[in-house]
Amino acid sequence: MENTWDVNLVITDNDMPLMNGLELTQHLRLNKTRDELAIIGLSASNNPDLIPQFLKAGANDYLNKPFNQEELYCRIHTVLDMQDASEQLYFLANRDDLTGLWNRRYFFNFADENPAPFKSIAMIDVDHFKMINEKFGHDGGDYALKSIGQMLNTAFSSALPARFGGEEFVVLCTGNVDVFNAELEAFRGQLENTMMSYQGQTIRLTTSIGVASGEQSLPHLLKTADDKLYAAKDNGRNNIVY
Repeated sequence: MENTWDVNLVITDNDMPLMNGLELTQHLRLNKTRDELAIIGLSASNNPDLIPQFLKAGANDYLNKPFNQEELYCRIHTVLDMQDASEQLYFLANRDDLTGLWNRRYFFNFADENPAPFKSIAMIDVDHFKMINEKFGHDGGDYALKSIGQMLNTAFSSALPARFGGEEFVVLCTGNVDVFNAELEAFRGQLENTMMSYQGQTIRLTTSIGVASGEQSLPHLLKTADDKLYAAKDNGRNNIVY
């Protein structure tokens, strides 16, 4: 069922060869929640038990045949509107509103749901960010953080960047550590050489980065990466400590 990943609505009759609508609904629900995939069941059967059976199997809605075409359209619009609302709530809860990156909550949920024996954590902190806020105001600081978020969003081939809070970011990698380290260095260099234009002025930024890799728990790696972040600052900032 890999081809269903781009599908957000399935309308299925219960009376089909090989697999009936109830079985199809149950099969689809193994990989997709109601919020991710809307399913509407149909049947010409007079069996009153089909409605609760379809809903219990995971259908969003059910219609008896024959039905009015307008009613079908209304049901479709209703389930898709609910799906859109659920998606918006999900992003509000898990996306950082300023940078567009995933937030701290999503980061920890993602790590719990995608455990890996070996992983790398990078803690990233913007150098002298207080001075940026003092010189350019908080709107200027927000502009800078948003720009960094955009860079982080495209900097990694297989790692997950997130905003941890304030001017601090975190990146989780479960792939090739050498590639990850090279991408971190490329990001650090890109930011160092970027001149952000803000209200006729130029903002220049650097970051200090601490990296921890291994098979330890996520809290342990986060603590180690944070310690190395402070070592990077002690080393003069604008560098990475592994």
